Amino acid sequence: MTLRPVFAAAAVGLALATASAAGVGGYLFLNRPPFKQLGGVRNLDLVRAYLFDPKVRRFAAALREEDPQVNAFKTMWDTNVGVLLSRRLFREVDMDGAPKYAYRANLKKLSFVVQADDLMWKLEAVDTPRIHAILRDVDTTYQVEASYDGHGFRHVDADLTTGCTRHVLFLGDSFTDGLWVKDGETFANLYGRLARAEGVAVCPVNAGVNGYGSLEERFVLEHDFEAAGCPSLVFVMYFPNDVDWDFNAVVDGTLKDSERLWRASLTELSRMHRFAAEHHSVLVLVAIPPAAHVFNRTPQTHYEDVLRTFAKQEGVPFINLYQDFVARDPQPLYLPWDPHFAPEGHREVAKLLYEKTRELLK
Repeated sequence: MTLRPVFAAAAVGLALATASAAGVGGYLFLNRPPFKQLGGVRNLDLVRAYLFDPKVRRFAAALREEDPQVNAFKTMWDTNVGVLLSRRLFREVDMDGAPKYAYRANLKKLSFVVQADDLMWKLEAVDTPRIHAILRDVDTTYQVEASYDGHGFRHVDADLTTGCTRHVLFLGDSFTDGLWVKDGETFANLYGRLARAEGVAVCPVNAGVNGYGSLEERFVLEHDFEAAGCPSLVFVMYFPNDVDWDFNAVVDGTLKDSERLWRASLTELSRMHRFAAEHHSVLVLVAIPPAAHVFNRTPQTHYEDVLRTFAKQEGVPFINLYQDFVARDPQPLYLPWDPHFAPEGHREVAKLLYEKTRELLK
């Protein structure tokens, strides 16, 4: 008899909790489109921020209104940092039967970092006045503009596009594209600047695209060679997740099914080399090291050995940035909040690439 009030109270509490959960669930369901802009309901920190921080709700709703497709293209940065990108940044491309993408012609892009409580969002969208207005209402810790030409290539300084005696093409992913740095700060642009300082009229062409791997880079080389000025020198900027997303396993040689995965990537590289040679161009293979491996001085023997052996067999010049990076203080080379190159890193890469390929420009 005495337990009935306890059971009754528990039943009432359970009913209230169930109703509350149902209410929250219903609210999130109804607000699912703007909520999806910033992630999923499995992220409890995000749920809490969305429910109790009006700025987060306004940010999600405004982002949805400005760019309804920003959540439609999930991808991974080339260092495996998850992001949401807008499909409006890209055009669809059929690459030998595989559905792929490329930057839109004459694109203006805004990359930005927004924080709320302990959450951080790294996002990219088409650069519009409305996006800038939205960001003024939230804690935007970083934003940078990027622009692209009629071929979807990242812009370089205007004076590096005229009077060319040599075109130099840079193929790669977000490291080459220049994530988080201005147009003039990319190593592609700075390479051209170094060459011009020594009287070599180089016009650099930056064809880097976030998320690209060997297949996409080979396709760009074959289909945009003339648009890139028929370059006499082609850099393939290689990152270990060109083999597989688990780039640590790629570096240390513990990757499952590694033979097949490496073969797929190296086959594309071999095809690039043949194409370049047939078009009187020199292909240069460059190994980009992951930031954590540089900071920890982690040996990259397997990753380096595979690429070096391939380059030797193919007769391709090979540059591994790891040795040069660990020979100096690497801290300024990378952003403190993201494992991509800081402006100083781009300057160092440009210097290293130019020093090691100066003779190829003669």
